[in-house]
Amino acid sequence: MKEKGEKYCIVFFLKGSAKKHHIKLSNKLSDIFGVARVSEKIDPHITLKGFTSLIKKSEIEELKILLQNFCKRSCRVNIKLKGIGKFTDKVIFIEVIPTKEMKKLYKNFVKELEKLKWIKWNKYDKENMHFHATLVANTTPNKFKKIYETALKEKPNFDLKLDNICILIKPKERWELYKEFKLK
Repeated sequence: MKEKGEKYCIVFFLKGSAKKHHIKLSNKLSDIFGVARVSEKIDPHITLKGFTSLIKKSEIEELKILLQNFCKRSCRVNIKLKGIGKFTDKVIFIEVIPTKEMKKLYKNFVKELEKLKWIKWNKYDKENMHFHATLVANTTPNKFKKIYETALKEKPNFDLKLDNICILIKPKERWELYKEFKLK
């Protein structure tokens, strides 16, 4: 019998005041403009690796071991969330300004993931990764401009530690924590 796959991704969960601000701003924009609340589908995060195909349980077990070992030997790094950005007229987000140490950590993270030959990469991965924390997604083009203009009035500015790497699973409509790893 063929093993059934599930939908997974790898993220850094925002914590503390950055998380609270993200939820408050995302919900405010959703309420003002009548668009879906991102926080109802997934907790505030920065995606480190998304998967376009379903992942098998055996593959996730491999990934868990790899991430556990990676996090045991990798140190927490500083990151900065500052300002508002957008991808075309589809996504509005809080910008992540990667520090040198975050770039190095991510480069090493990619190198580790490349050991797993089943992982597929796309044009937005690796050196093309644009780190961000999504506030609003999948809205209509006529609402997008107004939402973006409102979001730009906000001036998020947070210094925090990237101290966790999490595997999320999407069994139904909401992404859930599957496994969290702490960096040393």
